[in-house]
Amino acid sequence: MGAISASEAAPRPKVCDHRSVGIDIVGPSGERLMLQRVKPPVGRAPGAGHVDDHGSPEDAARAETFEELGLTVIRLRRLAGGWKPNRCRREVRSGCAVGHLWIIYRADVTGDINPGADEARNVAWHSPDQVRDLARRTIHRARGWIKDEEFARDPGLEPVWVDWYTQLGVINGVAEADLNRVRALYA
Repeated sequence: MGAISASEAAPRPKVCDHRSVGIDIVGPSGERLMLQRVKPPVGRAPGAGHVDDHGSPEDAARAETFEELGLTVIRLRRLAGGWKPNRCRREVRSGCAVGHLWIIYRADVTGDINPGADEARNVAWHSPDQVRDLARRTIHRARGWIKDEEFARDPGLEPVWVDWYTQLGVINGVAEADLNRVRALYA
């Protein structure tokens, strides 16, 4: 038997494509479907993921919704988009900036929630008040009032989603100084 080459010994880490989609699923009373990812980043968030080889951002939104939540998208509406300097667990090519060009969609879905075990856990609907409380918890972490270990045990919103939900008007009244602290968490 021959020696194992370095490329055979360990799988190569995925390289970031710097394109992400977020999928905001809203119930009839304004509640939002959120999950905790099995892998970092820590926090509660809507379904999201890289565009990668899914094709278009719309194709990625459909695929990520099915992979993470087991739901089928029947309609997508673009809500927002833009660059956020949020880190991910993937390798970044030399010379590329850390971050993602995001497109956020509102999705109408069908089917029964069936989270992918390797993708999501603690999938639940969160009322508008609960979303605000989760954002407040993340802001408290950004202020240094909550330690990382405590946040991991009982997370708030993923920091990038505090930013998106502020931009979308889902949460209001976040002071600019606090928003900048939250941005520092994800940058």
